[in-house]
Amino acid sequence: MFKYIIKRLLQMIPLLIIISLIAFGIIRIAEVYAGADPLAQLKMNPATTAQTIQREKLRLGYETSYTEKIKLTEPQYTLKQGFTFFIQKPVEGSITIKASNGNLLLPVEPLAGEYKLDNDVLTFNQEDSTSSVIINYKSKDGAEQEIVDLTSNTYILNKQPLPDAPVTIKKNNGKEFKKTTIRAETYILKNKTLYFNNSAISKELEIQYTTPNSWYIRYLSWAKSFIQGDMGQSYYFKTDVNGLVAERLANTLVLSISTIFLTWIIAIPLGIYLAVKQYSWIDQICSSLSYFFMGFPDFFLAILLLLLAGATGWFPITGMTSPTNNNMVMVDKIFQGTYQHDINDKISPQHQEMDKTVAAQAEKSQFVNSIISDINLELSVEQPAISDITTQRLVEDIPKVQGFSPALLGKVTSIKEGTTMTRDMAKEIRVELIKQNPFSFNKKLSYILQHSGNLIYHYLANIPDVLYHLFLPTLTLAIISVASLQRRMRANLLDVLNDEYIRTARAKGLSENVVIYKHAVRNAINPIITLLGFEFASLLSGAAYVEIIFTWPGLGQMMLEAVLGSDLNLVMAGLVIGALMLLMGNLLADLLLALVDPRIKLEA
Repeated sequence: MFKYIIKRLLQMIPLLIIISLIAFGIIRIAEVYAGADPLAQLKMNPATTAQTIQREKLRLGYETSYTEKIKLTEPQYTLKQGFTFFIQKPVEGSITIKASNGNLLLPVEPLAGEYKLDNDVLTFNQEDSTSSVIINYKSKDGAEQEIVDLTSNTYILNKQPLPDAPVTIKKNNGKEFKKTTIRAETYILKNKTLYFNNSAISKELEIQYTTPNSWYIRYLSWAKSFIQGDMGQSYYFKTDVNGLVAERLANTLVLSISTIFLTWIIAIPLGIYLAVKQYSWIDQICSSLSYFFMGFPDFFLAILLLLLAGATGWFPITGMTSPTNNNMVMVDKIFQGTYQHDINDKISPQHQEMDKTVAAQAEKSQFVNSIISDINLELSVEQPAISDITTQRLVEDIPKVQGFSPALLGKVTSIKEGTTMTRDMAKEIRVELIKQNPFSFNKKLSYILQHSGNLIYHYLANIPDVLYHLFLPTLTLAIISVASLQRRMRANLLDVLNDEYIRTARAKGLSENVVIYKHAVRNAINPIITLLGFEFASLLSGAAYVEIIFTWPGLGQMMLEAVLGSDLNLVMAGLVIGALMLLMGNLLADLLLALVDPRIKLEA
């Protein structure tokens, strides 16, 4: 059996790759044709800088970063990179050029009365954007003239001007625009070629730029991180995808397992009873109800039960726990090291003092871990320096860390405003912060063990409230499942009761209960057990409607919010995890069938 399981697991890999590729392709289509932007939530934050956006583009695999150091020998330079899988890509996104003296070269912007021409796009100074102009140029069709009122600082010509052909632009008052010239400490970028002022010749330059990646490069970047266990960051929920998926998957599993349990304890005995009482009035009533509910939409049934609960007030209509239930909050505090005992708890002064000490250590640990998280985020992408916003945070927060290395602290505080921190210094800071973390794993484990009684108490106290909120979602899914499953059990048992060995058992004088429950039911239930794995897998996906209607915090509700928020990482993680659970459900079905039916042999 072990070899069979390994074989099935290996067979899942190609299927998961295909599913993830299809999902990635659909997301790419949504980005191109529907304008879906995974960074939209980040861009809406006014505190987000351009460097942060650029860093996230690198992390998502949208672009690849390059750095070139050169000594300029002529007033133009062609970038070496920009080729991905032999497909040339124009340079887009960010580009920064620094001289050896540290000065940052800026892209040329037209002054008032100037213009810049790139292909068929004219760029003007903002002050000229309300001018009425006459544009004369030559295209392949001959001389062209366009008379326009500028409404913005850019204008696209109707036709492509010939290369190096003269272009004249005049205002109504006859004043002629001049073509932009490259000034000192500036450059012009056309495709992959940089054009400089002659004053830049012989200077040493460091050029940092990005090129856009094709969708398959982005997919490989995502797949590499996913295989390493890093599902990325959720921009919608602003947290790690790993922890979010684990939490939501656990909630969905609770709903699915409770539904399966309720379904089977009702459907199997009911199917057996109806098969034994074939064509009785109760069999006919149950058959009619089964046909009705088998064709009844689960989301509509959920709405009806929701209206019933709202009208009667018998059951809660939203969430997983009541607003007044803080048991899981207290559980989280135990894991965080900040648990506070109730005033009625009888604890010793020494225990109280120890809790205060650990709480202070845990608070410092949270602060240190937040800084380490920011550093890890910056170091997760290949960029020459740390972004300005993270550099500023480190300069402000590192002095607040007690016991930090004075020598390294001096280097951090000496960073001038407007400059960025090097990657090597960030790595040194991370190593020092890990040393300074007072709430280590051993201390955390010891604290949890000391509060194990409180942990068990809050977990047990939380169960009745969760079951109370679980009733309506479970009932909704179970009603549909019971209608189908009891019909299958009834049909299977009726087929088995007509077999020869059942007639033989009755001819031997065995009681009807022995014939049915010992011989017939065991063979009739084998095909039903096969459905258990499929039902488990289908519930993970089918429960989405019910989760959304009852606001049950599961995978289904999470996926809806992720799609609406264009959260690429979360959508991909949810799809792959859902597909994996479906495949695992199929494997579970095969294993269960082999366990209950000795005639089935699993071969590797």
